[in-house]
Amino acid sequence: MIEGGGRETVHKTGIIAQRWKQVIVASALPIPLVQQLQRIFAQHPPPAQTCDAAAAAVFQVLNAAGLSPRIVQVTDQFGALFFFAKTGELFSSTGVHQAVEANGIVYDALTGADGLSLPDYIEMLENLHIYPALH
Repeated sequence: MIEGGGRETVHKTGIIAQRWKQVIVASALPIPLVQQLQRIFAQHPPPAQTCDAAAAAVFQVLNAAGLSPRIVQVTDQFGALFFFAKTGELFSSTGVHQAVEANGIVYDALTGADGLSLPDYIEMLENLHIYPALH
């Protein structure tokens, strides 16, 4: 997310025009929904290993917005039990992780409120040496 604030003055042919900088969000979600998801992920960071609670809360928010979400269970095709984030933090010690998919975008504490497209999400997991089976 790129944040701006305040006013900037633009001089054009002797005329002073004022315009307000706006917040630009990469997410396809409206800013209030992004903020709700940010709060959920702040309460349920990856090391807390509470992805089930985070997924349930995200599901409720996106469902209330009419986005027809679904909870996705992620397991490793080869049976890995321990999933580590790129920071090295353990985010699952059970071999199961939950995320929420809506309109082809997957949301969890690893993606943050902006989410990732399903192909990008799978690639991210593979880069973490998790070879996902999505249920």
